[in-house]
Amino acid sequence: GVERIPKVRPFVIYTNHQGFLDMFIFFVVLKDYPHASLYKDSHDRNPLIGGMAKALGGMGLDRENDFKAAETIIKVIREVRSGVNFMIYPEGTRSRGPELLPFRAGSFKVAQKAKANLIILALDGSYKVARRMPWISRVYVKIVDCLSPEYINSLKTHELSDLVHQRIEAEIEEARKKYRFLKVPKRFLKKNIKK
Repeated sequence: GVERIPKVRPFVIYTNHQGFLDMFIFFVVLKDYPHASLYKDSHDRNPLIGGMAKALGGMGLDRENDFKAAETIIKVIREVRSGVNFMIYPEGTRSRGPELLPFRAGSFKVAQKAKANLIILALDGSYKVARRMPWISRVYVKIVDCLSPEYINSLKTHELSDLVHQRIEAEIEEARKKYRFLKVPKRFLKKNIKK
């Protein structure tokens, strides 16, 4: 679905987040569309992930300090306005399984305030990768849609959050019906996960 990515920049990609390798998957799949990522600031302590994310222009978000988080969001908005594409994981953390977590509606302020195109991206299967190493895992990645700045600014952030969540969920459900490799193993179903 890369043909849905507009030639006119900037854009903000909103996607679900299943596993720790998602950033690397997107780096390969979207190699022709450079982007930075918004990530939790604790990754800064990891020299590989934090170093790579910073080198690509990413910014760490302090989820424990609302003031610092707001400062980071303002910086991201400025970066997007200046032409930098950004990727945001609105779940705020990895789901580590096939289910989508609730989205944080505030994350959609970035695309709205920056007056950027909003790219909806669906990902499935990456939660299996860590458990299958070193064997090959297949992962599904699809650009679902591109929403214009005019359209996204006509919605409230919670409406936009709900819309994007529904579109990603519907795309993943459709892909699971179509592709056998996306079948969810029983051990990942909610009723089988021990609390």
